[in-house]
Amino acid sequence: MQGVPLSPLLFCIAEEVLSIGISKLVEEGKVEKIAAARHVSVPPHCFYADDLMVYYKGKLSTLEALGDLFTMYASCSGQIINTRKSSIHVGGISHGMLNSMV
Repeated sequence: MQGVPLSPLLFCIAEEVLSIGISKLVEEGKVEKIAAARHVSVPPHCFYADDLMVYYKGKLSTLEALGDLFTMYASCSGQIINTRKSSIHVGGISHGMLNSMV
């Protein structure tokens, strides 16, 4: 659908569905947001063009919940994560935990 004038709008609608799904996981306590300075809230996720950045505490249960959401989203939308273009940035966890998360 690239080049079709309606394509960016349809992509934004699909992104909104994914955004609502992530927000719902946060509301249900399945994804724990990272902490910031007092009285400052870090958003659980951010979209920029066709990129998605997700900010959460590095727990395996959170990663599994996000993985399930992304799998369900991919089966419904046909959009899948390109693992060659994806990366994980972490702080404060061991290399063993990072390898297990990856």
